[in-house]
Amino acid sequence: MELVGYGAGAGVLVHGIFGLLIALDRHLRHCFGVLAICCAALAVGYLVRRRVWSALMATLSRPMRVALLFWLLLLALSVALVHVDVRWPTVLPDGQYIFKKHTLNVKIQHMVGLPVDNSLPHLVTEFFFRKISFKKEHPILPGNEVSNRTILMSLVALPFRTVLGWNQRAEKELGVFHYIGKAWPNVERLNDDESIRHSFIVGMFLNSLLLVGLLVLFSNFEARESLPAAALLYVTNPYFIGQTIFTWPKAMAAFFVVLCYNSLRRNHDPKIVGLAAALAYHCHPASLAIAGGVGLAYGIRAWRGKNSLRPVLEYGAVFLLMILPWLIWTRLVLQLPGNLLAQNFSGESTADLIASPLNFVWIRFWNSLINVIPVSFIVYPFDLERVVYYAMHCLPTTVGLFLFIPAFLECAARWKSERMLLLYGMLLPAVAILLVFSLPARLVLYGWQPMVGVLLFLGVHRLRRGFSPRTYWALVIAQLICNLAVLAARGFLVGAHFG
Repeated sequence: MELVGYGAGAGVLVHGIFGLLIALDRHLRHCFGVLAICCAALAVGYLVRRRVWSALMATLSRPMRVALLFWLLLLALSVALVHVDVRWPTVLPDGQYIFKKHTLNVKIQHMVGLPVDNSLPHLVTEFFFRKISFKKEHPILPGNEVSNRTILMSLVALPFRTVLGWNQRAEKELGVFHYIGKAWPNVERLNDDESIRHSFIVGMFLNSLLLVGLLVLFSNFEARESLPAAALLYVTNPYFIGQTIFTWPKAMAAFFVVLCYNSLRRNHDPKIVGLAAALAYHCHPASLAIAGGVGLAYGIRAWRGKNSLRPVLEYGAVFLLMILPWLIWTRLVLQLPGNLLAQNFSGESTADLIASPLNFVWIRFWNSLINVIPVSFIVYPFDLERVVYYAMHCLPTTVGLFLFIPAFLECAARWKSERMLLLYGMLLPAVAILLVFSLPARLVLYGWQPMVGVLLFLGVHRLRRGFSPRTYWALVIAQLICNLAVLAARGFLVGAHFG
């Protein structure tokens, strides 16, 4: 299973490199685009010819094969969901909706109930593809510079976009469009359904890899018999479905984070761990908290064991070397420093440390409380939209009502044996992300994705280990019903229908 997971990660890296070459020299875009797709086709052909797939399927256990089939089901379900018709609001309000046309990315926004961030990877791909100047035409979205979020998903999509949009010409300038009374670069003209579909398919596939990463991680636990049920509950979980079809690259980042977890547990070469952490950062900068936690784990391991500092240095050197080009491009070439951290820590509408130190502390306490209790059950008066929103965005209900407590019991039972993973890989990074926000935040949306996935799998494993088979399957079915009920309720709220 590690061959599948790390092979997928290597494939993402290779296609990202081809995308980078296209971004550096648009005149050779067709050559690099065709080469990237040919490399993928040749790799698949080689695997088929050498019967690697057959050997792999024979090697994998039956529960793992079933779990991989559920991953394929997730891909099919994601494509099917975005073809469902919805009931559009009479007016798409400012704030959540910057774009007002009924295009695919706006439709997914409406279905999931999140802001415009799913358009960012697509727009970055289009800027590179059409040779639009990031320096001249900025910000890329109102309030969002391109330097705020790393761009690996966009680079991976670029070779495919180059081949599928073969005759697309370069754009000299975008013009302006007006939003909240201000003029912005007219990125709405790049918001056409054909190019969005190209980006969506690639982004959805990349986000779905989080499930593959979790299967890699838990294939090395004594939990293989619980993998099919865990994969089923993942595939039907409204939160993970949303994180897959909503093509911001946070689930993609979580995939590399989980590979980083696995390599840390398996004592792989620190350079491999540093590479996985750096790729997670190149998906989304929130992964920096986890990269810091893993670096701290190496440092603590060296200090307690009085070992050589070489693993720490190797990990840190590879990580810094990998992220250095991004820092050079955004800070020195574009001269557009990112302000994502500042927006959430000290930006508009945040609690100010100087003006109101009590609120500065209180908002962090409030965020910690509101994210770890099932808020859906304390909504009053009853409002289905709010109940469903909290069911999809609070830790207990994103993990699963019947899985949340078993997951934490399993964490407590494994605390000594899995401290590197649970403390330095999950708990400390989760707290670090919490401390960044000086305004109300749904933290399962902002960097907690890998932790939610690990907790779901741990919860299923605890049920399998702690109950009789009949009780175990009864609880799994109960959780499945909860998942489908929330999914159906969300569909009802957005008026989902066929035809």
